Amino acid sequence: MAFKISICNQKGGVGKSTVAINLSAGLASLGKKILLVDFDPQANATSGIGFKLFESQPSVYDSLVEEDVSLCLKPTQFLGIDILPASPELAGANIELVNLPERENKLNKILSQVENNYDIILVDCPPSLGLLTINVLYATDEVLVPLQCEYYALEGLGQLLKTIDLIRENSDKKLNVLGILLNMYGARNKLNQEVAKEVKRNFSGRVFKTIIPRSIKFSEASSFGQTIFQYAPESLAAFSCKQLAQEILNIFYPEIIAKEEIQEAGFESIGHEPKVQNKIKNNDEEKINLIGENKPEEILLEAPKEELLMPQKQAHNEEAVSQEMESRRKTIES
Repeated sequence: MAFKISICNQKGGVGKSTVAINLSAGLASLGKKILLVDFDPQANATSGIGFKLFESQPSVYDSLVEEDVSLCLKPTQFLGIDILPASPELAGANIELVNLPERENKLNKILSQVENNYDIILVDCPPSLGLLTINVLYATDEVLVPLQCEYYALEGLGQLLKTIDLIRENSDKKLNVLGILLNMYGARNKLNQEVAKEVKRNFSGRVFKTIIPRSIKFSEASSFGQTIFQYAPESLAAFSCKQLAQEILNIFYPEIIAKEEIQEAGFESIGHEPKVQNKIKNNDEEKINLIGENKPEEILLEAPKEELLMPQKQAHNEEAVSQEMESRRKTIES
């Protein structure tokens, strides 16, 4: 039976679809069979993974109405990932499901038809706490909460956790918070650093060690209908997604930890949780300070060398220009 994870946050713009796409690819690259369910009427996960849904093709909306998952289950271009694509018609389900019996259990019924065919099922939620999101929470066992490292993103987090508690209290569902994922993190942004510290302090034990950086490569990859592993496999963004996938596998499969993958990512394994190495490979204090002195210890990301040296290069260029101008001034005066 598959592990079922909802990627949920009622706030929009926190990167749910981007996380869903690239986490699916990261898990598939580690040998797991993945089903990606796009349950957002905006269908960003559908287009972002390169799947083109034509008007005549059925979507997850049709499967929801007919309670038949085979209507729209499709393979993707990425090996090991299948998708239940979304369409704008899904927005109407919020109204159509209201008067139906067991309306909150519709998605659970269709996922139960295929859950034995996959290792992990990931569901991308809409940015709300409406009936569609309630369906997702009833259908999954774990909730992954992407959180943008901004103060406004914290406002809806408490309400989401209360909703999860209400589902636990009013059903026999054992719904767990898999973790809060700090997303769109700028290593040189002091506000991002402060938000990360506050989240770790207020939600101790619920925050993933992996932090996803803010990177334009995520947006560029989605615009081409590709995962980050296809578009920029050597980038910091790809590294962080692979690292998140490994961290989740370490939670679900503690008896089978891929030590080689952890070592390649620069970790040591203690129990079934990755431990941060205290030093970046090239332990140059000046370079480390460029990343940010107050960064959380769990930030495992090493910025590309050219990015780290950029301020130094800029300072060097400014000094060279200044020297050249001074030389010309002396030549004119003489």
